[in-house]
Amino acid sequence: EGLKTIAPVVQKDLALREYADASWISEGILPVQENYRNYIVEDSGILFIFDPYQVAPYTSGTQTVMIPLEHFKSIANPDLFMIQ
Repeated sequence: EGLKTIAPVVQKDLALREYADASWISEGILPVQENYRNYIVEDSGILFIFDPYQVAPYTSGTQTVMIPLEHFKSIANPDLFMIQ
């Protein structure tokens, strides 16, 4: 369920990029675990990493999207993930 909350935020960010292609993005950001398997948790949010070809042409390289922690408030377990 959490990925359904995050996917539209990721889509909006990717759509603003120079080589944005709606069909690549819509497939690559589907809210399934496989599409969001690469990430880094940072103090300010979660950085999602998308492989070449996943959301953009190979020539665009690896794409990353930083999602600030406030986007996780509605889906996070407050006992495990403290968001202020």
